[in-house]
Amino acid sequence: MDFDLSKPQKLLKESARDFLARECKPERVRALMATDTANDQTLWAAIADQGWTGLLLPEECGGLGLGMVEMAAVAEEMGRACLPGAFISTLFASSLISRAGTSQQQAQYLAAIAAGELKATVAILEGSADWNIDAISLEARKEDGGFSISGAKVFVPDAAFADLLICVARNGNDIVLLTVERAAAGLSIKAMPSMDATRSFIKLHLIMSGCQNQTYYQQMPTHAEL
Repeated sequence: MDFDLSKPQKLLKESARDFLARECKPERVRALMATDTANDQTLWAAIADQGWTGLLLPEECGGLGLGMVEMAAVAEEMGRACLPGAFISTLFASSLISRAGTSQQQAQYLAAIAAGELKATVAILEGSADWNIDAISLEARKEDGGFSISGAKVFVPDAAFADLLICVARNGNDIVLLTVERAAAGLSIKAMPSMDATRSFIKLHLIMSGCQNQTYYQQMPTHAEL
């Protein structure tokens, strides 16, 4: 069995290395690490021009429709160059929207993400900083056809400048993914310390109600069912 990259995958990897060697030099990375957010819009636009912001998204959404092997090939070169910014955060968020969002949500967000016009992130961790799904306790209460939430999320990557946040909350045994736009009322942010200066991490405080047409559902099994 051949585990080597195919010729197109090797060409993609080589292209990524050449691009990052040219656009993401060590001195540029160091300069961005010295800022509050490590965000460079010019670099982000150049990444979008490569098509990477839509690398995993379907072609009908403006993406390249490639797979995880291609993503791994590009990500390896990003790691080599210590690429700063919101790429991984946006990739995570767009994958959630692509897999779990409604057709309306996909139409609203995915093409903009693929074009590099919108950055996104996912707010998962809470006070315990535990990645276990059982640690999610932020309650999403049904209200007027939507949801209301009140609480905090910690270590949210790149939330200082992301245009869209997906807040992971709980409604009974369901995990609810609420999309929250950056300018929404009831959202406040506070910077958190981190060892990784190529990304900013934020504590979110959310006091929001009437979140309508902005939810996804994923039924989570209980421990008894497992």
